[in-house]
Amino acid sequence: MDRKNLLFKRKIRYFFVLLVIFIAAFSVFGLLVFRNAEAALFAALDDQYAEAEALVRENPVSSLANFISGRNIVFTSQGTYTIGSRIFILVRDTDGRLLNAEPLKYFEYLNDITFSPSEQFRTHNQSIFRRGSTIYYRIHTFSLTTGQEPKRYVQMATEVTETVNTLETVRRSMLGGMVIVVLVSAIASWIIGQMLVRFVADAWEEQDLFIAHASHELRSPLTVVHNSLELLLQEPGKRVIDNSKLILNALSETNRMRKVTANLLNMARLESDQGDLPRELFDLSLLIKEITTPFIYQAEAGGKTITVHASEGLMAYGYRQDLGEMVVLLLENALKYTEAGDQIEVWLQGDSDRLIFRVKDTGVGISDDNMGKIFTRFYRGDRARGMAEGSGLGLNIVSTIVSRHQGSIKASHNLPKGTVFTVVLPSASVARER
Repeated sequence: MDRKNLLFKRKIRYFFVLLVIFIAAFSVFGLLVFRNAEAALFAALDDQYAEAEALVRENPVSSLANFISGRNIVFTSQGTYTIGSRIFILVRDTDGRLLNAEPLKYFEYLNDITFSPSEQFRTHNQSIFRRGSTIYYRIHTFSLTTGQEPKRYVQMATEVTETVNTLETVRRSMLGGMVIVVLVSAIASWIIGQMLVRFVADAWEEQDLFIAHASHELRSPLTVVHNSLELLLQEPGKRVIDNSKLILNALSETNRMRKVTANLLNMARLESDQGDLPRELFDLSLLIKEITTPFIYQAEAGGKTITVHASEGLMAYGYRQDLGEMVVLLLENALKYTEAGDQIEVWLQGDSDRLIFRVKDTGVGISDDNMGKIFTRFYRGDRARGMAEGSGLGLNIVSTIVSRHQGSIKASHNLPKGTVFTVVLPSASVARER
């Protein structure tokens, strides 16, 4: 399938999935807000209902007698309890007939309040029509059994029209707000969908670029090895010493391919963060001295000098192998871009908070234009011209190792000529806390 069409279909899919998620989230949030508001507005009345029911159950016989006679009072062990004047008491038999109709004759509209035995122990709102308008009552129903009389049902009713109208206003406002929510969610979903697709497109582009660069890095040495072997086959009778140049060329390019492959694998391991290397506490000073020693002899063979200034006993906490690889790559880089007579200095300093590792050289240096690009994968600047060829992966790997240890790295000019690479890492105590 064409990538453009695939990305478009994926963007549409992301859009609808995100839109549904946003709308569902806002809907649930709105419902919770509405329910909490409803509970808060009716909380005081519901508590009053619960208190009155508990007291009625203490003395059900006298309470029913008082209610039927039109008195909203309950005799308790602590004294007489008067149920709020706004609360109407309706006493019904098992058939739903109103037993205190006489005291309520001036409130005939209360007869429109419906009743069902299944509503006992339930509190709900009920609407009735009165004088051309709808009014609302909050009804709480419970049953009483006295042992002497048949079961009776008590309904407590309070007008809550203003509260219900307030909630209805809130509900309409929330429904109107959902239009805005849907619009904003659609815009946000489209933008986020585009961003997600952009990430996928960027990953594809980076993958294509990676394959192209890796193929380029491997094609040149493979060509040299292939040509060298073909020339060797043209004169199979010659001695090895007679074809030493061709053999050395093939070995050199094979070594180059081996190094490129190792760097690619190392880079993939670091970026996947799936390595099995354990984090450990170790002496970074000692590690740097061990790694630097063979490079000193290599530098001397090329007419260069390496001096090491490392404070003793500076401990690091992290991936020992990776930090060792970082030191090797920076030293290789310094040797690659220096000539006979140049100097390389290795520094290690630190305090309770951080460790500072620095490699300074007096080599060809880096131009201002290239200074910000040298840590980019496969990047090789002007200073690589005429120098030993590299894969363009070394400094990218160094940057990845430093980031993995929550440190920082920067390159700067070493005036009057050359380059300084400065790595700042957290000290062992700080790193162990992270």
